[in-house]
Amino acid sequence: QEKSSVDLCVTHDMTILLLRDQLLGEPAAMNSVDFLEGLALYERAGSVWLRSTVGKPVDVSSVVA
Repeated sequence: QEKSSVDLCVTHDMTILLLRDQLLGEPAAMNSVDFLEGLALYERAGSVWLRSTVGKPVDVSSVVA
């Protein structure tokens, strides 16, 4: 049976804006970061996915591999 885990990372608004802009296609100029907002990075079916609170999940496997 596969083990599950949860990793938490505390970062700054500018890092979240950069990742959302460059990896998720959510332009920094059109979005802001709300209080305690974050990104979810997870693995599913052999791919690595990144998701914000405003958009759809994006397969970022080629970037993080």
